[in-house]
Amino acid sequence: MALAQLPLTALNSIIAVTALSTELLPEVPAPSITGLGISVAMMNLTGMWFRAMPVCHGAGGLAGQWRFGARSGAAVMVLGMVKMVAGVVGGHQLVGVLKAFPGGVLGVMLVAAAVELAKVGLEGLGEDGVVVALVTAGAMVATRNAGVGFVVGWMWHWACMAVDGGEGGGERRALLRGG
Repeated sequence: MALAQLPLTALNSIIAVTALSTELLPEVPAPSITGLGISVAMMNLTGMWFRAMPVCHGAGGLAGQWRFGARSGAAVMVLGMVKMVAGVVGGHQLVGVLKAFPGGVLGVMLVAAAVELAKVGLEGLGEDGVVVALVTAGAMVATRNAGVGFVVGWMWHWACMAVDGGEGGGERRALLRGG
């Protein structure tokens, strides 16, 4: 299972975090890809001795923290300390609290983080790239299969490029022509 997780971890936890932090905090030097990779490795190599779940930094967490007001590393450190103290002091009692936490609140927080990621992700794509992204996301949601969504988005992109003669802008022309 670890081999299958490597591409996801590399993209989401290392490369995307570096790119997103550059977008969100342009005045702060971005973390290096090597530094983030070493950080994730050390967290997991240390945590395995305590039977911890595998962890990573994650672009979704960064986007969510940004959306809800965290603008510096101090906010993340405070959050981490609160979690550590709550885990050590509260331990098993926290399980009941977490189970009682309203799912709707978690859903709103997840949507807010997704919107923040989408804003940054769609920023430089242009109109045609946004259409491809929406077709891909729609296919993923409709089929509940990321692989199918990728193939549908890829096919849409190449079909539109063929209609346009390989110059881009094909989505708009294909829709106007009815196909």
